[in-house]
Amino acid sequence: MPNVLGCYGPMPFYCSEDAIFNYKDLKTSKQVRWAEHAVYLGKTIKEFLGFSPMGVSFTLRFDASRGISPMEGLLSLEKLIDQHLAMPLIIGGAYVGMMVIDKYDVQHKYFGKGGACIVAEVSISFSEVGCDSILDRFI
Repeated sequence: MPNVLGCYGPMPFYCSEDAIFNYKDLKTSKQVRWAEHAVYLGKTIKEFLGFSPMGVSFTLRFDASRGISPMEGLLSLEKLIDQHLAMPLIIGGAYVGMMVIDKYDVQHKYFGKGGACIVAEVSISFSEVGCDSILDRFI
């Protein structure tokens, strides 16, 4: 039975005896927004405006030797992206938020006989969306 380490929508990240499909180089970022008000002959006053959407990025490895076919994995990722939906991102059992994929870069690293890709790495960048989902209201 696979050990599920997280998921993005219907795409699980897991580790089992047969396959390893996990994220690496996980980064999160959050930015505070401030307005600056100039004061004549005085110091600038800052006003808190709120937070910018959280950003998350990581790399996925589609490796045939680890039980994950790059061509099948990349096709599944493309179908997920083509849906244009915000989906829940769960990392290590913790709900991160409703996220959309902003950008992804595919690096085809190794090729086997006949030129078929046997290892591909995908760098994915997500950004948080507002409360678009019923799920957000309860979490």
